[in-house]
Amino acid sequence: SPWFGSFFATKTKWLHHADLGWLYFEDLGDGTFWIWEKNHEWLWTGQGVYPHLYREKDTTWLFFMLEALPNRAYYNQATKQVETSQP
Repeated sequence: SPWFGSFFATKTKWLHHADLGWLYFEDLGDGTFWIWEKNHEWLWTGQGVYPHLYREKDTTWLFFMLEALPNRAYYNQATKQVETSQP
């Protein structure tokens, strides 16, 4: 995807994203989608939104820090702290 990056889609709703790892994908049909990731649980994003991600469990906006790759780092806009997660 030109805006979401490289990923491998399986025949199920699971996909492997080159930067984010394994994700469960739920397309909303409007250019946005929910993804489930083991460290953050449900995240919402879409074209024109990504690399910003809305984390449902604590109603927080995260910014996926592409420049931190290969580490997975997210700037939490509520706490103003960087969160890291394990691959």
